[in-house]
Amino acid sequence: MPRVSSQKAAKDYPGINVKKGEIYFKWSFRYGGTRTSKTYPRASQLTQSKYSNVYAALESLEDTCADETAAFQDIVDAVVDAASQIHEVEEEYNEADEAMGGHQGVNYERAEACQQCASDLDDLANQFDSMNFGKDEEYKTENDARDELIERATSVSVDEV
Repeated sequence: MPRVSSQKAAKDYPGINVKKGEIYFKWSFRYGGTRTSKTYPRASQLTQSKYSNVYAALESLEDTCADETAAFQDIVDAVVDAASQIHEVEEEYNEADEAMGGHQGVNYERAEACQQCASDLDDLANQFDSMNFGKDEEYKTENDARDELIERATSVSVDEV
């Protein structure tokens, strides 16, 4: 991951809504230029790998869960969307494994890493897929079900391989 630095703006940067004298954040990728932001970058902004989509899915879910006005169904939809996006990245890793010839090719170690990553993502997505949305459980109010789902959804974490 790139190193993030904070800087004081010497001029206005209207593209990121920073005025002269305000603090902004700057980071660079090895092959891809410099990025800037008014707020500290999220994990999805700090990687150029396929994992950026996994991080983005989890960040979107966290944002929905943090929204006090989000209805229970909004959170359920966010969980389903996160699982779907994670399954898509899992499929990309499976395709990469196949493209490298699986475990018979010269890229055995990279194929093994892709297969392991796909397996880890499948486990992560299945954690979301297996969440019971309160249909079979007795909650006194929808807020109780909402709070339980938020706790389950935000306790899931991922580490980039």
